Amino acid sequence: MNIVHKNNSMPRVLENVRERLVAELESMMADTTAGVSLRVLAERVGIGVGTIYNYFPDKDELILEVFRREWARSIRAVCAAICEGDSEPETRVQRMLELLYDDLERLVHASGRRKAVMDGVAGGGNEHRAPLPLRPDIWRWLVQAFTPVWETIRETNDENTNDATGARRPHGLGVGPGDDARSSTERLTVMMISTLGRLIVTFPSERRANIEFVRQLVVRGGCLYE
Repeated sequence: MNIVHKNNSMPRVLENVRERLVAELESMMADTTAGVSLRVLAERVGIGVGTIYNYFPDKDELILEVFRREWARSIRAVCAAICEGDSEPETRVQRMLELLYDDLERLVHASGRRKAVMDGVAGGGNEHRAPLPLRPDIWRWLVQAFTPVWETIRETNDENTNDATGARRPHGLGVGPGDDARSSTERLTVMMISTLGRLIVTFPSERRANIEFVRQLVVRGGCLYE
């Protein structure tokens, strides 16, 4: 909660300021007519610029929170989708890639506007920080956030056994339990997301072929990293 005084009037109580700041920043990224400064963001929420720092220690953390929330929504949607219907691992991988592709395509198409808003909000104060796609801390967070997706696929692998012998049917997905598998799936996450993004930019009209290319890499992931 934040209390704002206006011209000696009764204080105005604002609820959920942190959430509103993130929501408004996301909205600014989608609205090509909106201004792109920290002051504009504060005005949209109804607070002073200085009040933003009560909720975010710096501008970089505010931008990172938008990134984290966008990806958290995407990951929740992927987990929900791959739990529906057919439990075959490769079918779930296909669903995962289709949803990720759509989300990444949206981000690619809006990249110019998003950069303008981020630069405007940063106000030239983050020149020392590398772009988000080049920052190891971003990828480390994303790898950890993506863990539930691989765990859901792993559950289907555990079910994919021969009932008579208990032996696992071959499926080509290297996402079993253990430290080696964890290392492999972390690399799969980075490879999958970065490759999808580059294919969208390079071959924008070839959605099916792009998804199939990455699907084959993911399915062969266990072989690639053994």
